[in-house]
Amino acid sequence: MIGYVLTAYWYIPFIMLTFILSPIFLKYIELTKAKQLIFIFFLLLLSMIVHRPEANLSPFHSFIYFTPIYLTGIVFSLYQENILKFLDGKIILLGMGVVGLSLLQINFYGTYGNFHKAELFSYQGIDRIIIQKILLIFFIIAFLQKFINNHIPVLKYLASISFPIFFIHPWILFFIKHYSITDYLWFLPDVFIFMLTTIIAVVGSIFIANLIKLAFKNRSNFIIGW
Repeated sequence: MIGYVLTAYWYIPFIMLTFILSPIFLKYIELTKAKQLIFIFFLLLLSMIVHRPEANLSPFHSFIYFTPIYLTGIVFSLYQENILKFLDGKIILLGMGVVGLSLLQINFYGTYGNFHKAELFSYQGIDRIIIQKILLIFFIIAFLQKFINNHIPVLKYLASISFPIFFIHPWILFFIKHYSITDYLWFLPDVFIFMLTTIIAVVGSIFIANLIKLAFKNRSNFIIGW
């Protein structure tokens, strides 16, 4: 079970593979805008079929799944000004898209969460989560643009510590699940349990990250990347 939690670090071999193949992405940047969008579209369709790998254990599988999101990030960087103008005034529409896809998945599959499977090219339904997550990214971007000229220390701090939160939070979620802590909150609606779990995971990760920072000083970078 502990080994399963350690798969939270699937990101490291996956992103190393992405960096090794960076010449491909440099060539992608040189393409015309139309060709860039076509690549994203077809790779996104592929991602919706292959899903994420079982327990995130296959770097190559993850590479295939996440590449269209990575390419979307590249396109956003290249055409940021135009994309931000397009997103302006569309916060509600993007939010409705995120919620709508969530409801669609719940009603269609009877559950909610990421799609995982062991076999790369087996067919086990269409992954709608990847579309929802892309819409959610643009929703957050459009929302935060409203505060671009504001100085918000809390958001700045969360941004600076986001990497250790990413690495530490699976351990907290494992602890909550292993000891069935949320079972004691059966009287609360699921949405409140989700919100409470999220808060505990984020705040707990920040607390542990600061303890590691306090204990190891600048060497904490080698442990949690902060």
